Amino acid sequence: MKSCYCLILLLLVFVSCATTYEINTACDKISETQYNLKWEADPGLNGDVKIYVSDDVTDFDKTKPLLTIPINDNMAFLDFSDLMSRPYFLMQFNDNHECIVSERHIQFERIGNFRDLGGYSGHKGKQIKWGKLYRTGTLDSMSLSDAEKLKALKVKTYIDMCSYSDPKDKSYVKAGIINHKHLTIDPDDKELYVKMMSGDFGYRDVNDAFMHVFGSMAKNNSHSIKEIFDILVDEQNYPVVLGCNFGLLQSSFMTLLVLTALEVSDHVIYEDYLLNNQMFNSSDLSSLIKDMPEDVQDAIVDFTESDVKKLKKVFNIIRNEYGSRDEFFESLGIDDNYRARLRKVLLN
Repeated sequence: MKSCYCLILLLLVFVSCATTYEINTACDKISETQYNLKWEADPGLNGDVKIYVSDDVTDFDKTKPLLTIPINDNMAFLDFSDLMSRPYFLMQFNDNHECIVSERHIQFERIGNFRDLGGYSGHKGKQIKWGKLYRTGTLDSMSLSDAEKLKALKVKTYIDMCSYSDPKDKSYVKAGIINHKHLTIDPDDKELYVKMMSGDFGYRDVNDAFMHVFGSMAKNNSHSIKEIFDILVDEQNYPVVLGCNFGLLQSSFMTLLVLTALEVSDHVIYEDYLLNNQMFNSSDLSSLIKDMPEDVQDAIVDFTESDVKKLKKVFNIIRNEYGSRDEFFESLGIDDNYRARLRKVLLN
């Protein structure tokens, strides 16, 4: 099975010895029941790490560790027979400081670019809760198997941000999703789409097209953006999925805004954005552009590829238009108190 890799930075503060440790943890899925957990402490840390497993991220039986090994081993291979809908691993360092890890990329048959935003460190080093907020490509073509997998995740709200979606589509119902919100984040890409489909698109157009699309989403969608945040500050709506056509435009844009509001570092935001390159099923795009001239196909692929330089340009657009990220949020009615409410819902 294709492995899934996630990297989380956890800041552990040991008050007793006045030492601050940075611990990188990773979860690498090998098969349905086999996982590699990895960690690295800086500075080095002695003692033991206990690992617990549960399919409920809020409930671990701490009387029964799955494994106890020296912290200096820096790795644990786990093979357990209990087939869970989705395992979460609680890592307890020296019977004291804890973090939770899980697979970030959740694989489906016909849903692409689906991942959990849990585990990233935000405000004051607090982790985003696992199993609360997901981002994805469209759910419109999900299979019955996909629907069952979504049911197991207990997804309650699906926010469809694609401007081309049919608001009357009911495919989400078979996944047990009770709240379907069609809140368009319009990238103003209709002319761009026509240009691409007509073959009148090349490398010369990629940068301007990207700037136009993300600039339009930032500047022309304040009402929808605020409505999405209003959903996210309400605990009753979770778990929530943010979706768009391929998970590349609106999903990436709203993920950037949410992670920024939670005070996740730019470095981690960039790393999450780059995961699009691993998790986007390019065959879906290839089938749409296969009859175009090769140079046009290459340019379109370049437009869809995630790159740190591109995301930095989005931050520049926000700064140039609004002065700062804080001022951008203020323009939406999302002030410090509002963001504190969001942090209360999403951060441990």
